[in-house]
Amino acid sequence: MKRILTILFILFTLNGAYAQTGGNNLRNNGGKIEALKIAFLTNKMALSPAEAQKFWPVYNKYTEEIRRARLDAREKKQSELVTEQKILDIRKKYD
Repeated sequence: MKRILTILFILFTLNGAYAQTGGNNLRNNGGKIEALKIAFLTNKMALSPAEAQKFWPVYNKYTEEIRRARLDAREKKQSELVTEQKILDIRKKYD
């Protein structure tokens, strides 16, 4: 529980830094946030190094597909329903 609270505190602190600097710090610290996310999820799921090697490439591909679908929808000004259907299809693919 203490670890979760610490990570939440860090995330909220970074969020505050983002609001104060117009987002430049968050963009520059994207790698740090990603590293924190990886460490947190690996720890929470208790992944062994071998399991992590198999899990993270699949997870990264999944999140990239979701990000691309949302970006595509924004560029094409698609409805939320169409976007959510695309995301649902991606989730089913990885289920």
